[in-house]
Amino acid sequence: MKRCDQTLLAVTLFLFIAVSPARAFYNPAAGRWLNRDPIEEKGGKNLCAFAENAPLLKFDPDGKIVITQLKWEKGECGKYTVEWDFKLSNPAPCTGYLVQEVEMSKVVKYCSLKNEVQITDHYWEVWPVTMNDSWSNIARRYGYTDQFANGKYPNSKGSDQKRGVVAFYCARTTDAGDPNDDPANWGSIASSGGLPATRTRPSWWNKVQPVEALEYHWANANWDCCCEKPFSNADRGEMTWPVRQEPYN
Repeated sequence: MKRCDQTLLAVTLFLFIAVSPARAFYNPAAGRWLNRDPIEEKGGKNLCAFAENAPLLKFDPDGKIVITQLKWEKGECGKYTVEWDFKLSNPAPCTGYLVQEVEMSKVVKYCSLKNEVQITDHYWEVWPVTMNDSWSNIARRYGYTDQFANGKYPNSKGSDQKRGVVAFYCARTTDAGDPNDDPANWGSIASSGGLPATRTRPSWWNKVQPVEALEYHWANANWDCCCEKPFSNADRGEMTWPVRQEPYN
């Protein structure tokens, strides 16, 4: 490589690191992260650990909220169930809520009918977390924090998509404005499984910096049980939510 090419590469790498939103960079040659855990010793003595040393089972893109997949089952004609656990790597500095924005879309077309059935939903649900705790008591009660599932739809073809975005907010943030934005005043909806939930976007969501950053997980299914050889594909995963285009107010 010519010297000018090396200089260009070095400048490019510097600019990438300077403007990148990533919280940590990994050096495969050294076999370690280049920078410390953003929550420092509060996340444990090993400042270079990732996802509690279980990266195949847990997802932790920024060193804070850890998403752990606990259960994954899939069946025929679109059926699947996936359960996750949400944990704060750093004990909550205040009483607050794990808040999840959920978007779901389902399309079902039965073999004997021409019309298709479309079901969509978009809502926010919460799990209360007490100060100095890392989990919600609701998660302790049921053995998991969140579940995405789809039933079996025989004699049909269709698709199902669900995604969730998770963050942690202090209660002093969520109850500071409109009473309708306070999760303590929310009822429940069928889709949230009894959790406090609302279909109206809270004024503080994506406007106020959360204590713990946004994390993203998803599940989907595609099936056709109308053909001679029925098939059903389902998948799930976790990833970092896309970078925000504007700063919090």
